[in-house]
Amino acid sequence: MPPPRRYSHPEISEHIVKINQALDESIPVYFITFGGLELEHFHIPELLAVSNLQQHKINLFEPYSAPICYFTCSSLNQTTLTTLCNALSQCQYFGQIASISHSIEDQPHKFTGQLINNFYAAHNLSTFSMQANIIGDVFQHQTKLDHLSRIQSISLFSPPKANLNNPETHLQLMYDLSSEPTRFIFGFNLNSTQTPIRKKLQQLDLPKRCYLGTTSMDNELATIMLNLAQIRPGDFVMDPFCGTCSILMSASQMGCYCVGSDLDIKVLRGKETTYVDGFTQYGMNYADLSWSDIHKPWTKDGTIDAVVCDPPYNIRAGAKITEKDSKENNFGVGCKQQGAKGLYLQLIKMASKALKIGGRLVFWLPVPYTEFDETDIMWCDGMRVECYPLQVLSSKYGRRLVCYVKEAEGENCGYHKEQVIFDNIREVVGMQ
Repeated sequence: MPPPRRYSHPEISEHIVKINQALDESIPVYFITFGGLELEHFHIPELLAVSNLQQHKINLFEPYSAPICYFTCSSLNQTTLTTLCNALSQCQYFGQIASISHSIEDQPHKFTGQLINNFYAAHNLSTFSMQANIIGDVFQHQTKLDHLSRIQSISLFSPPKANLNNPETHLQLMYDLSSEPTRFIFGFNLNSTQTPIRKKLQQLDLPKRCYLGTTSMDNELATIMLNLAQIRPGDFVMDPFCGTCSILMSASQMGCYCVGSDLDIKVLRGKETTYVDGFTQYGMNYADLSWSDIHKPWTKDGTIDAVVCDPPYNIRAGAKITEKDSKENNFGVGCKQQGAKGLYLQLIKMASKALKIGGRLVFWLPVPYTEFDETDIMWCDGMRVECYPLQVLSSKYGRRLVCYVKEAEGENCGYHKEQVIFDNIREVVGMQ
């Protein structure tokens, strides 16, 4: 078998030194191993958003070298760590670090045995199982057991009885052979009875749904959007371009009250099925939808907790605006195409009014792959840009997930410059 391909992460050596220094000072250090490397730009923004929602201030060891991140947090314990990580859409493994080095053959940290013994004593644990994640290679099960036995004999800790079916805790071997230099983590965590949101995502897989459209949002991406919006059960979530309600279905799954609108009645109501069938399929509360134009918002100011949406990019689906300039909701008139620049400006104007203080606006913005800076997105009085991670869609363009937080009431919105890169996105992708 050829050796695994390795990706250079020179910061790993520095991370290992700093983490060992923290362990020397008895500072708990935690790790998360993420899946979905194609979405690696969303790993840290989602972690920071969820930790802020749960009122934990985490200190990252930067820069992040995917797929493993490390952090400290004074307010975390094993129970709250589990709650935090189970809310992350991309989290695969997590735990507290007992030892870290470049190789699985290295000597474990001098406090490894003490950490493990204190962990079992504090929680009165009687069973465990082993979790092993070898990135970039395959180890036989016996090899993993041999490594665990070696660490146990050197560190002089006494694990409880093994239980593979229903363990109370996990001892973890995390060995990343895909990075240069390599890294090995020996960790531990409590076994959780909670269902991680990563597993819940499978329930709403697009192929399983009875009502879909060509631009229906994948549930995994919708969950990332909602986590960046820092929603809680009972929040009011709005999607002004709801279409087939993919985002609102994910919000409903997370316990939110959902409202939405769309100008295309054919999307809201299909020939044989409608958005109602989608909610009925999963036993969810229906979203309250209106057939309306974003230029004529119907929401009362300061009533929405989060505006989360995927506006039309004018690539597969185009933006429209009603031609009749009227205060009445009269949609019996024709519609005309609208440019992306005007659409996004109207979106932030609407959100700045509809959101409560502390509410968030999260939306996708199409951009050329290599050309983007913060001056390409809108400014708005009282609204602050939190993040804009990138999803690469092709060699020519991608899309940014832009997140604003409303900090105060404001009146004025606009662009930093006359020409923005996403207004001619059709030319960039070769469709015009």
